[in-house]
Amino acid sequence: KVKALSSFQLTLHGKSEKPLDTSMGHVTVKFPRAYLQIGLWRCPLLGWCLLFGAAAAAAMIQLEWSLILLVAGLGILVGGLAFVWRQRQGRFGSPLSKRHRQFLRECHLPPKRCERGPDRSMTAGQLHDFVQYFETFIKDRSMYYVCANIVQPLTKPFQVSFVELVGPSPMEWFVSHYWGMGVRHFKSAIRKHAGSFGSSRGPRGLAYWVCTFSNSQWHVKAELGDGQWQESSFYKALQSPMCKGTVMIIDEKVWPLQRIWCLFELYHTIRLTSSSHFQGSAPPLVCCRRARQAPTWPWPWPAPRPTWTPVRPRRPRRPTDR
Repeated sequence: KVKALSSFQLTLHGKSEKPLDTSMGHVTVKFPRAYLQIGLWRCPLLGWCLLFGAAAAAAMIQLEWSLILLVAGLGILVGGLAFVWRQRQGRFGSPLSKRHRQFLRECHLPPKRCERGPDRSMTAGQLHDFVQYFETFIKDRSMYYVCANIVQPLTKPFQVSFVELVGPSPMEWFVSHYWGMGVRHFKSAIRKHAGSFGSSRGPRGLAYWVCTFSNSQWHVKAELGDGQWQESSFYKALQSPMCKGTVMIIDEKVWPLQRIWCLFELYHTIRLTSSSHFQGSAPPLVCCRRARQAPTWPWPWPAPRPTWTPVRPRRPRRPTDR
């Protein structure tokens, strides 16, 4: 069952009669219900058909053929304009699409394009501002929602990554995470990490490589290295001398350790720790946040220092698909 809250908002009710939060999809009203439940200015299509039918019958009785054709032409014109107006309203009038346009107006366009890899990172401040800007829509949703409903619509006109849209920064930390995790949880973990390991630019200036925002969602095959993992953006960022470590965002169910890409990132983080590639610089660490609700603190004030666990197994194993 679907209940209309407004012209552009629907609530889906399941068997338990509890509203289900939906983010994607469309509703098609089939004949003959469409003529009874869809209309203009709260009048169903059936009412408009009867009204114009009565007007046409009256016109045929009292008016000459020239006036009848004129009235019919005006009716077709008005109907066409109303149809176009409704289409534009449906395309550009939703609250989220309005927020998209407002965000793009405030961006410093055109996008700053850069090479794949470590140069395409975002700061903790940019992440915080982004989530705050779309907080009304994100709520408790995951990165899957953010990518499909916010990142892709914003970057579609330019075919770039989100980081290139808002301004890239050289990376300092690589972020490994599961897209099904709540975005609020993700932001809270990054915020606490930035408060503990802040750069000279302060906690807001600490730069993170996050695949959702650093990869171009319009060139996924190229971002994955066209089948060569050594050429993937993930590996380029991990093996960069600018990378200080890997921040793995952990939730209560420890989902990242069940995802093959997160295991790929973890494996190469551990392998690069003992590699001569990192001699003379701080080796990367896998920082696992404790699975608990993060306390709130006023940004950009420093956060209380959280507990981080460095993971350094002696004999790393190669990840598998199982």
